[in-house]
Amino acid sequence: KMSLTDIICFTETWLKPSTPKSLLADGLNYSIYRCDRQSDTQGGGVCIMLNNYNISAVSVCIPEAYSHVEIVAVDLLNCPTKVRLIVCYRPPGYANDPLCKSYISDLCACIESLMPRNSTVVICGDFNFPSIDWKNIDSSLCSNDTCVGIF
Repeated sequence: KMSLTDIICFTETWLKPSTPKSLLADGLNYSIYRCDRQSDTQGGGVCIMLNNYNISAVSVCIPEAYSHVEIVAVDLLNCPTKVRLIVCYRPPGYANDPLCKSYISDLCACIESLMPRNSTVVICGDFNFPSIDWKNIDSSLCSNDTCVGIF
């Protein structure tokens, strides 16, 4: 039986590749899957922690073309149906900034490449889109000229 702390997803971990996993779950029986920000800038990074007593999973390989995108994915193995869990982070940026638009395009393409057939997919994260009303999606925001529109 799963508990509330069986699956924990983090964004903005601020971890670096040199940060040991033991810092996150020392003495706890968790598997840790993470994607740390590779640049010298602070912030960013994503992580999934899974309680090994109740959850079995395998890491999903992120295509090399998207190695700069902050995303991590796992396939949960002991669920009644196939479940893929994806955690993403999009750094904040200006809606019309070419670098921001390129990043969100790559993030969306990466997510699309990770979408398996005949599976439940759970996507969570911090997309830094405060202008989106997630309960009432406004199609007027859907211009390919902005990051929100691309998303």
